[in-house]
Amino acid sequence: QINNFIHKNKRKLLINNNKEEYKRIKKGLQMDNLQLSELSNQNCIFHPDKKITFIQVIGVSNQPNANIFLCDQCFDQDLDLKGVNYMTISQIIEKAETEFQFKWPPLKDQSLIKMLQLKSQNIVSTDKILDQINSFFAHFKDEIIKKIDFNQKIMINHVLDLPFNKEQIMKKYQQISQILSLRNLLLENQKESFDKHQQKCKDFIYSFETKKESNTKQIEELLKQCDQIEYIIDFDYLNALKQQVLDFVDEIKLNENKDFLGQQKSIQSQISDNQQSINNNNNAEKLMQLISNKSNYCNEAFLESARKELTKLNQLLSKIQFDNIFKENKQPIQFSQINDEKLQSINEYVENLIKLENDQNYLQQIQQSENLTRIINILNSKLNFVNENFKKQFVNYLVETQVFQKQINFSQLHSDVQKLECLKKLNSDQIIVICEIIQKQQFDENDLDRYSQQFPLFQLLKCKKKDILNQILFEKSELEDGKQKIQIKQNNYKQFEIYIDESNYSGNCKAKETNCVSQMILQPKKKYIFRIQLQTKDSNAYYILGLMQNQQKNNLLGSNQNLSCYFELKDEKIKYYNDRGISKFIKGNEFCMSKDDMIELRVWQDGKLLQILDYPNKNYKIELRDDMKDKFTELKDLSLYFWLANNLDKNILREAFIVDEFED
Repeated sequence: QINNFIHKNKRKLLINNNKEEYKRIKKGLQMDNLQLSELSNQNCIFHPDKKITFIQVIGVSNQPNANIFLCDQCFDQDLDLKGVNYMTISQIIEKAETEFQFKWPPLKDQSLIKMLQLKSQNIVSTDKILDQINSFFAHFKDEIIKKIDFNQKIMINHVLDLPFNKEQIMKKYQQISQILSLRNLLLENQKESFDKHQQKCKDFIYSFETKKESNTKQIEELLKQCDQIEYIIDFDYLNALKQQVLDFVDEIKLNENKDFLGQQKSIQSQISDNQQSINNNNNAEKLMQLISNKSNYCNEAFLESARKELTKLNQLLSKIQFDNIFKENKQPIQFSQINDEKLQSINEYVENLIKLENDQNYLQQIQQSENLTRIINILNSKLNFVNENFKKQFVNYLVETQVFQKQINFSQLHSDVQKLECLKKLNSDQIIVICEIIQKQQFDENDLDRYSQQFPLFQLLKCKKKDILNQILFEKSELEDGKQKIQIKQNNYKQFEIYIDESNYSGNCKAKETNCVSQMILQPKKKYIFRIQLQTKDSNAYYILGLMQNQQKNNLLGSNQNLSCYFELKDEKIKYYNDRGISKFIKGNEFCMSKDDMIELRVWQDGKLLQILDYPNKNYKIELRDDMKDKFTELKDLSLYFWLANNLDKNILREAFIVDEFED
């Protein structure tokens, strides 16, 4: 191979009187051959009777402790070996200067090297392109020699600076890949230990694997340059330009002996007149339609000048594809169809958007403007029930479109400011009550009691019962760590939600039963009504509610005193479940109500009355067993009682009254 290279290049070097260079190359190749022999004589560490043949160049960083040099036997015996990761040492040493190495350097896509080789083979030679350039300029010099000479030199120099041939592309590839450095590393003096030599090779390969991203970009850029070479000279364009120049010169000759002040028109006048006859399919006119768009605010002098110059270049413009100018389903905005005042508003709108994007102070100024504040106050009114997400979007829209709001008289926004201010004083609970009154139009006594909490005026309509919900407080039993587990909360209507929450409880009494009782001791002479709603997070739950002695709350479960009723909540229904004292059915053969209704507990100790009803329907009524009534009248310090066991099952005390009479 060395002899072939010397024979191939000998004549070329001698012709150029470069005998010394010929001798130097010959000597260098002989030295390379000697060093290659030394490396090839290195024995394999796994098969000492074999010489190393291959070097791993891809995937070295993934196997830092692996051996990168292999012999033929290593290569044949390792079934898991990926041949694509290896190169023959002789291939690198012998062909690094003349051929592309498809496996070097490591890239994200090794096929790029193959593409680079193909590109270098198909590139048109510099000489051929220069011949075309010289041929063109030889014909063009006769017309305008001075300017053409200048352009000719520029184009020739530009072509000479580009990598037009395989040698220049190969040189650039060698610069990126440093394949010669790898070659030299393999040819280094083998006096040092094999391990040190191998480590040097590993380090070099690893450094290139870490530069895979950068090397890939450089190879891709080189490929891109190769593509650009094919289109660097557009002779169709040059010939069209030459014809345009010659046509313009012909116009000058036709007029050079005529009276420019007489009836004949000047060249400029002819161009201007001819322009009037150009139809809409003319390419120059199509460009003028884009340039003269009303939104560009171009003055007439510029437009006239642009129209004249584009007319001169109309033949060149034929190279542009005007058949499909605009994006799919898009057309230019027809600004010419609106008056100047509206166009100015659109311009101000765009400027406003830009300032909002780039000037925080300007944005705050708009947000705090008087007009926008008035609108925001309307949106913030509780009476409007405006969704927060909508309000945010609408305010952003008002900020962006504030330039279009100039014609709105915000000073006359409200017809009656005093009434508006009055309504603004309503709180959320009062607004809800008003909405319910409007929706129902008529309401019962229970509604009246609740409404009177927000509007004392309704107290005048109340009769025969007294709301005591605000007078009631509850206390937690110490039984089974009730004080740590029980939650007592009041909502906006002062209604009590009582339940167990063991999410933060770490004691030993989880899921153990306990009591929650009212601090209010019921008076035997008075008649009480308590209305309770039951809620559960599960599909099935159990509840016990009724009365117990307050003094026993920390000693025993209230249900043991047999003054309670036991319920099951299942399949969206609340049913009587078991006997805890209140078990005598006096209306209906069963007790089954919707979970959305309330349980009504009636208490009149002196009258031996302790009853459970479904409210508001009152289809069922259960009372205390007869054998418990005498004991019931004898007990002291009775309080409202809830049995609590299941986590997050709620007893909600909605209403509490003292009444003159019970209504069936």
